[in-house]
Amino acid sequence: MRIQVALDDIELDSTIRMISELELDSRDIVEIGTPLICWNGKDAFHAIRSQVKTNDICVDLKSLDFGTRQVIPFLDLGAKFVTVHACLEFSQLIDCISCCSRYDALLYLSFLGCDENLIRRVTRLVSGSQTVIPIAHGEGKDVDEAFRRAIARSMIIRDEWNGPIAFGGGVNETNISMLPRELVTSVIVGRGITNSPNPDRALNKLRTICLRLEDIDPSTVIDAKIGDSANDPHSVAMFDHDRRNA
Repeated sequence: MRIQVALDDIELDSTIRMISELELDSRDIVEIGTPLICWNGKDAFHAIRSQVKTNDICVDLKSLDFGTRQVIPFLDLGAKFVTVHACLEFSQLIDCISCCSRYDALLYLSFLGCDENLIRRVTRLVSGSQTVIPIAHGEGKDVDEAFRRAIARSMIIRDEWNGPIAFGGGVNETNISMLPRELVTSVIVGRGITNSPNPDRALNKLRTICLRLEDIDPSTVIDAKIGDSANDPHSVAMFDHDRRNA
């Protein structure tokens, strides 16, 4: 699993100061988050790219309406990943996928805020694409709720999708080992790194855990941590309860 550092502050100067303290390596992905890109536009891309060693930069547009009109300018600048939202009109989504393929880039498909029906429908529609990576996004009032929702969405995606997925929502060094890493290709971490007293140390801890987990049989962690108890806040039972009461 790769770590994707999400930069979600609207202030570009403070973001540049923070990221200059990170020792990024070739495995890391740098995400220019939605608030940062909306507030600063192309200036954010130029500034971030001048500061980081990795070429793997993601622009999190979460485009809902303009499709390729938003995507192409950042692909022209060299973005290797762009994120659009699953609610994007389907013909525009297909155009974005084709566009990313031409640029040899990948399209992240965010399911933030989506219900099960939409996740299943859109995932089936893009199934088989080598350009798309679905994101099991989670949101909530706190880290635990965001992580639990992201786990739930990853399970739905896994039912319909044979390829890798990205995971984002409440990830930190204490829960990252719960991820279904046989499918997860990248882990999106924002505040768990950027709000840490020592962002570089937090990044290194997460990166070290990811490397260590690659040597562990994934079933031993998934079965023990996610599905063993209805009282477990990250359990399948809790996920099923949410689905029944949605």
